[in-house]
Amino acid sequence: MGFNLILFAISLKVAASIPKVKIAVVGFLFLANAQLLLALTTLNKEIFALLGGVLTAKYLYSEKRSKLMLAVVILVSAVARWEQVAILILFLVFDSFLFRRRPWLGVLILVAAITLIYPFAFRILGIDPHALDWLMEDAPTLIWINTVQQAFGFPLVVILKIFMLLTGQLHSPQFYDWNKWWDKFISDAQNWLLLPLGCLAYTIVFTVALYTKRMKLNRPVGLFCVLTLIICAAPPFTQPRYIYAIYTMICIDLARPRELGEGHTLRHSR
Repeated sequence: MGFNLILFAISLKVAASIPKVKIAVVGFLFLANAQLLLALTTLNKEIFALLGGVLTAKYLYSEKRSKLMLAVVILVSAVARWEQVAILILFLVFDSFLFRRRPWLGVLILVAAITLIYPFAFRILGIDPHALDWLMEDAPTLIWINTVQQAFGFPLVVILKIFMLLTGQLHSPQFYDWNKWWDKFISDAQNWLLLPLGCLAYTIVFTVALYTKRMKLNRPVGLFCVLTLIICAAPPFTQPRYIYAIYTMICIDLARPRELGEGHTLRHSR
């Protein structure tokens, strides 16, 4: 826990070094997510995801993006999850040459690629796409969505899957069955209280970011978050913990003046 607190202090210090960031707002938004309690008090990767998100935001907001800073971001992100590194590399491709002036085109191509790759991946690996349906017997909607996605229907369900990714169990009516909830809470408070509260923070913060137009594709943090949400929505299971890093990035963005953030678009726009 002491080590986690040190990393959290470093995260706040890095966030405070980003121009025009109101550190009190950042601290409040970090604390508003119950996953921070898990990140600080237990042995898990969330504290590295938080630090990786803060360092990524620092890198994206830098006028001169140094290779040393990029190496640090990649190292910390890799300790958290390899997906963070993959998404960062994908973002750099978008930001460098392929989709400089049309990031929306890159997003469409990403959705099209997932649409084609997802069904063929199961076939190539010889895996029955319904083999794990028994694990989702309490989530018939998700089974139906995965069936649509397996039939090359990812564009039809991507928004719904992103919504489910943000809300976790909160969108399920069964979550509000008090008798079942209490029994599961007693045996697993992490998954039945802290993580749902974290998803509530996700939903509120990302809704505010969308309403205030901070999720525009011509803004670095906005594009990075959109790429992450799309990629993390692709697997058959929803894993809200995988978007904890971009939650921290959105918190930092919300703690800066919007008119300032509007000016920090992709490098081709400057």
